[in-house]
Amino acid sequence: MRTSSLAFSLVSLTALGCASTGPTPELLDARRAYEAARVAPEARYTPERVLEAKRALERAEYAHDDEPGSFEEKSLAYIAERRAELAVVYGRYEADRRLRWTADAQYKAREDGLRREAEKNAAETRGVLEGTRATLGTVQGNSGQEQARQQADGAEEARRTVITLDASALFVANKSELLPSGRQKLDEVAKTLKDAADDISVLGYTDSQGDAGTNRRLSQERADAVRAYLVERGVAPDRIKAVGKREIDPVASNATPGGRADNRRVEIVVEKRQTP
Repeated sequence: MRTSSLAFSLVSLTALGCASTGPTPELLDARRAYEAARVAPEARYTPERVLEAKRALERAEYAHDDEPGSFEEKSLAYIAERRAELAVVYGRYEADRRLRWTADAQYKAREDGLRREAEKNAAETRGVLEGTRATLGTVQGNSGQEQARQQADGAEEARRTVITLDASALFVANKSELLPSGRQKLDEVAKTLKDAADDISVLGYTDSQGDAGTNRRLSQERADAVRAYLVERGVAPDRIKAVGKREIDPVASNATPGGRADNRRVEIVVEKRQTP
């Protein structure tokens, strides 16, 4: 019986020794974390960190081969798991950073284009007004002056100037607060309009997204903000009005993001002042 008991004990110890050779839970977690990092789309932005995680996992595997279940295996496996997780985190951060950079570059390019367009429209308006003043100044006598005024009236009626400004370049998103870039654009417009005896309409437009009440309020508040700023810059308040047009009169399709962006705009309409 003593011999049988000893044999059973040896078999039991051998079985326990075999069971202890498997990877620890820490090593299994490290393997799963590395595999997740290796296939994660974000990790392609930080390949050097994925490589660090791989090397850390290899060190944990070597420790397991040398002494399964050891403290060193567990410690190295923990480090490998953390590095794999960091590879994914830094990958997401880098992906977001590149996305923001691309969006900023596109916004700046669009803003520059809108600024050039606004400057061109302002220059054309200034040219028409200066041409009218020159015509009035060169004609002598009451009859000649009246004829010149009639000619100027006809020119102004034929030249209804519309200055279109992109809302994204003027306002904070979904608000009526003017951006610094928007104030700069309106400064150029105000220089042209403040000395002219014309009627000015500021028309605010939205896209078709959202309910009618919200669009009416936002379009009116944006038109009011532009009017207030132009008055602040010297345009006579009795010559300028603000109207919220909501989503009516779209200039592009509201079915696409680009079309909706074009429809979110402010139009400054300059035309001859109506006399009683």
